[in-house]
Amino acid sequence: MPISDFEESYKMGFNIGGSIGINFDNILGARADIQYNSFPYKENSLLNVTGDPYKVITLSVDFVVSDFKNISKPEKIIPFAYGGLGLFYLQPGDIKISGNKLEFDSETKLGLVLGGGAIYKFNENLGISAEFKYSFTLGGDQLNYIPLRVGLTFTP
Repeated sequence: MPISDFEESYKMGFNIGGSIGINFDNILGARADIQYNSFPYKENSLLNVTGDPYKVITLSVDFVVSDFKNISKPEKIIPFAYGGLGLFYLQPGDIKISGNKLEFDSETKLGLVLGGGAIYKFNENLGISAEFKYSFTLGGDQLNYIPLRVGLTFTP
């Protein structure tokens, strides 16, 4: 979900991603996360403005706080919170105004991620997770968005 100035030109889009993590003790862990996001352009037929999606690939390393001692217990809801540093590859889509094409260059920026969610364990190894992640780039023109994710969780 795009927010701030980004929301004016782009609407809610699609994301897919994955994470792999390690627990240091009963409370603290870390994870590496990759995510692909695509935000469709809000077209304006009155002004004859169309555009391609804005694509963002995020690679982040996050510290995670959770109740890891109960992570393998079935039928439990385990909340978690995280924060970390991310590398954002930004690929703005081209915009057409009355047939004239405006092209934008891709760029890579450093950013921060903050988020949280919960895991519901079906059994010792398998569960379902839901999370949100506030992502924002640092310096210059900032990009802010909140991906909402739902997925399967596997605990060996």
